Amino acid sequence: MKNLATKTALVALAAIWFVPSLALAERPSREEMRAERESFFLAADEDESGGLTAAELEIFTALAQAGRAERAFVRADRDDDGELSLEEVSSMKRKKHRGNRSR
Repeated sequence: MKNLATKTALVALAAIWFVPSLALAERPSREEMRAERESFFLAADEDESGGLTAAELEIFTALAQAGRAERAFVRADRDDDGELSLEEVSSMKRKKHRGNRSR
């Protein structure tokens, strides 16, 4: 991919942009999620056509997954040490399974 460095920089900027909501370990607002999706879309639209090709959709999907993973990490890192302990990971998985049962 010719613009890999640019895409990587955009991912980093997108992560920095949403740090305030991540630091609070809260679910982002609808407006924050819309803005995040839009920034990922614009980053993925390499040819600036206003639409995504199959290859560009892969970039968009990777950016969205990275955003979800970052939010999950921040919520799980209860002691804010930048690492997840086994206890924090286990707690994260228990919460996920409890949420699935209530649906």
